[in-house]
Amino acid sequence: MWLIANFLPDFKLMNTIILLIKANCLPGKKATLGHKLWQTSLALITLAGLGLMECRPSRANTISYTITDLGALDDTQSQANSINDIGQIVGSSGSSIFTVPGQAVFWSRRNDQIRALATLPGDSESIAYKINNLSQTVGFSGTDTAHGQAVLWQHGQPVNLGRLPNDSASIALSINDRGEVVGFSGSDIFAATPGQAVLWQDSKTIPLVSLPGDTISVAYGINNWTQIVGASATSESRSQAVVWQDGKIKPLEGLPGNNTNVAFSINDRNQIVGFSGTDGLHGHAVLWQGGQTKDLNSLEGSSYSAALSINNRGQVVGDSLTISGNRHAFLYTDNELLDLNNLIPANSGWVLNSASSINNNKQIVGYGTINGLPHAFLAKPVASR
Repeated sequence: MWLIANFLPDFKLMNTIILLIKANCLPGKKATLGHKLWQTSLALITLAGLGLMECRPSRANTISYTITDLGALDDTQSQANSINDIGQIVGSSGSSIFTVPGQAVFWSRRNDQIRALATLPGDSESIAYKINNLSQTVGFSGTDTAHGQAVLWQHGQPVNLGRLPNDSASIALSINDRGEVVGFSGSDIFAATPGQAVLWQDSKTIPLVSLPGDTISVAYGINNWTQIVGASATSESRSQAVVWQDGKIKPLEGLPGNNTNVAFSINDRNQIVGFSGTDGLHGHAVLWQGGQTKDLNSLEGSSYSAALSINNRGQVVGDSLTISGNRHAFLYTDNELLDLNNLIPANSGWVLNSASSINNNKQIVGYGTINGLPHAFLAKPVASR
C-alpha cells in the first residue's frame, strides 16, 4: 500500500525512498537508494543568551564510527534493515533491490558472512525487516507483492504467519523479544489499496482497529510492552500516526499544519519516532514523548527527513535530504542531528544514504554507495579515549 511503499525501508521505498502511508513520491533521486528530531529548547537558548549556560561543542567533534561493507549475494546490491543487540543483522540482497524484491539475508554477529534466508515453498522473492534478540526474524516471502505472505524465520526455517480472511497478501514489519509480530494484511502490499494493521500473537492473526472512517492502516513497530505504532489513513493524501495498546488506538499529533504523519519505531521507554509532513515530499523526522511532538529538523535545513529507528538510549537514526538534494543517513543524539557521513573516516569511499536501525550498543546499519554499488553497511562507535 502507499503507506508501506513510501516509508518502508525496502525496495519500493528505496526506488525513490521510504515510509508507511521506511516509493515514488519522495525526493532525492540522486540518492542511490532511490524506506529526524530537531527543535532546540527555547529555555536553553534563553539561558545561553543570558550567559547562564555554557554552550557545548558539537557532538560531531567527539563521536566517530568505523564502517564495514556487509557485502551482497553474488556481488549484487544489498541493504540492511535491522540489527539486534547481539550484533546479528538482516536485510535483503539482489540485482536491483530498490525496484523489485530480492532475497532475504542474514549476517552473523561477526559480520563476515552473508547467508540467504529460505523463502516459502514456491516463492521467488523475500525481504527480512526485523530481527529480535532471540534471533527471530520477520518479513515477506512471495512471488510478487500481491501474492506474498508475512513470514517468521526461526532456526533458519520460514513459517507462514498467515493473513486476514479475504486478503491475498500480508507482510511482517517488526517483532519484539516476546515473539509478538506486527505488520499489514491486504490485497497488495505496496499499492494504495485498503488493508489493515495486524498483530500476530499466540498463533493468531489479530486485526488492529483503524481510526473512525479510515480504510488503511499499517503497524510498523512494537516494543516489549506490546505497545504498537504505525499509521491510519483514508488515502495517500492524509495519514495519522497512531499507537495501539490493549486493543485501543490513539492518534499522535503531527507538527502544526501537517496531515501526513507516520510512526515507525517505539522503544521500551515509550519514545516514538517517525515522520510528519504536508506530503511525502515535505516533512521532518519527529519524536513523540510525554504527549509532545518534537521536530528533529533535517540536515542543512532541507525539506525532508524521516526517523526510522530509536534505541532505549533515545538515540535516533534515519535519513535526510541535503540542500543539494542528496540523501544522507543521520544520527540524532544529545539533541543534535548529525550527518553520519561526517562521523566515519573521510577516505572510506562511502556515501551513507539511509540508516534503518540502531541497537542498544549504538551500532547502526543501513545502506549506502561504495564503488558505485548500493551495499549494506555496519557502523560501530569508536570508544572515547
